[in-house]
Amino acid sequence: MIAHIVAAGVYALAGTFQLVPRLRRDHPNWHRRAGRVLSAAGLVVAGWLITLAVAGYAIRRRPAP
Repeated sequence: MIAHIVAAGVYALAGTFQLVPRLRRDHPNWHRRAGRVLSAAGLVVAGWLITLAVAGYAIRRRPAP
């Protein structure tokens, strides 16, 4: 859960700076590295959400005792 929260924060922060035209223009290497970090953080967030969805589905499908 902590990884999901941290990754979501990194995603929000890096995503915001990815949209600044001056950073893209003046610092293309930073922009490229930040994009890679953004992609990795997005995969962590999405992976956690998929895990929760599958676990929730499995719990709901379990027969009552």
